[in-house]
Amino acid sequence: MLGALTISIDLELAWGVCDRELQPAQRESLARERDIVTRLLALFERYDVRATWAVVGHLLLERCEQEPLHPEIPRPVLPDSERDWFFQHPDQPDDPLWYGRDLVEMIRNARPMQDIGSHSFCHLSYARSNREAVEADIKQARLVHDRNGLPFASFVFPRNDSGRYELLREHGVRVVRGRTDHWHQRFGPRWLRRGAHLASYFSPFPPPLVEPQARDGMVDVPDSMLLFGRNGLRKAVPPKLTLMRAVRALELASSKGKVFHLWFHPSNFAHDADVQFSLLEQILAHAEAMRARGVLDVIPMSDHADRLPLDPVAQKTRQIAVDAHDANSDEFERRYAETGAYASSFAYGRREIDRCLEALLSKLPPRATVLDAGCGTGMQLLRLREHGFEVVGVEPSPRMRELAARRNPGVRVVDGVLGALPLPDAEFDLVISIEVLRYLNRSDILAGYRDMLRTLKPGGWAFFTMVNRWALDAYYPFYRLKRALRRTDPGSVVHCEFVTPSEVTRDLVSCGFEQVECVGRLVLPTRIGYKVDRRVGALLARALDPIDRALERLPQTAAFAGHLIVVARRPGS
Repeated sequence: MLGALTISIDLELAWGVCDRELQPAQRESLARERDIVTRLLALFERYDVRATWAVVGHLLLERCEQEPLHPEIPRPVLPDSERDWFFQHPDQPDDPLWYGRDLVEMIRNARPMQDIGSHSFCHLSYARSNREAVEADIKQARLVHDRNGLPFASFVFPRNDSGRYELLREHGVRVVRGRTDHWHQRFGPRWLRRGAHLASYFSPFPPPLVEPQARDGMVDVPDSMLLFGRNGLRKAVPPKLTLMRAVRALELASSKGKVFHLWFHPSNFAHDADVQFSLLEQILAHAEAMRARGVLDVIPMSDHADRLPLDPVAQKTRQIAVDAHDANSDEFERRYAETGAYASSFAYGRREIDRCLEALLSKLPPRATVLDAGCGTGMQLLRLREHGFEVVGVEPSPRMRELAARRNPGVRVVDGVLGALPLPDAEFDLVISIEVLRYLNRSDILAGYRDMLRTLKPGGWAFFTMVNRWALDAYYPFYRLKRALRRTDPGSVVHCEFVTPSEVTRDLVSCGFEQVECVGRLVLPTRIGYKVDRRVGALLARALDPIDRALERLPQTAAFAGHLIVVARRPGS
């Protein structure tokens, strides 16, 4: 695996010291953070760096008017705490040291697209705080991210006090920044640990490299090195020595296939800012040169979830689906050759999907680039070409890929899967994936969402289908019964993942999408008629089609439709 540089930034403003009296010198440093963030984003744009910004959720609020403040957080937060966690909470609703929606919006609108994660809601210690307080904190953090349409896949522990992993997983976190067991942390008293930490920066040896590890259903990407501030005694550390250690770490990460995880707070740039920015720029320039040679990745925390080897169960699930489609490729050819919208359940369903797709295609510019991820036998590629679009197909089934290439001469049709697309970033105006994600495990589906986001241009659209758990055609209980009857031969049943519109919307927003719309088609269980007889199904479909069209206009019916069709947009112009 290619080595990587990962950068994570703790965006917390005054919440980083909310349990201690805020000193004048700290206020002065924190007041500079907005200018520092602006400069950091400009540097990241210059070197095409996507960093992870771990945001304290309270920064996204506009005001707090309740008394007592935040009653949803049980007190005491710490077992031995004598004063309230919010004792320094400002009276003014627009205090720039405690509220920072403007900062987060700046990061959200930056280019390249940054990875926004969580740094808790109010900077509790997840290792030392009461479980009830931590549970309430993570719930509030998730809530404020959802309200603001922000992802919630990456998490950085406040003060690197790691704990309560199971609560993070339950609320949708996929990647965490854990703490490396640095040698200087093994000393007893705090003052001795801090002294040893400072001494480590005078060492000629590189900081430790890390390997992302599976942890409680998530991926842990521990820290390698803090790019600390140049105030006090730390100013004595020569910048050239820090640069030498960082460059050596990058070279070793490349040769060993490991990760150099650099992290800092914006306030670490408050003193000797020009020196600090020059140091970071030289690190980024070296990483960019290595990336240009193809020997290093520069990726945010969230991308590490997809770099770990595929879970064996998910891999088997995917392979069963690929093998089944490969074996039935000629049957799919026959189905696509059917004429008449009501000829079969397949034709009827595809008509409704195509109707939704046509509405989205009308929004695309002429000669738009479109990816069909899971293009099957290439019929959709052909239709997209007829619209004048530039198309690419990805298909893991060898036989289907052969048929797709034959149907679309000159079109690029490559082997690959959604979730590990062999395609560059920001390449397409539209990514479609029709009747593909349903065959994957949830972990693979989330990886597929992120892959669509990655390959879309800013402002591009994703279009895909899923299977409703509570569809009126009762496919979910039928599928569960079929699985139960074939328990001794589980490989004979292709997996189907059932979802709800709210689940899909939440997951897409967490991955970074916006303008998510879930629409239902075939609300009435008409397709059951096709199970009896094609003629019965066609008769029912024709008769009930007007009623179905009326029902689909009601948003409440989306969760009960036979086809759940999802449209989402990558942020940007």
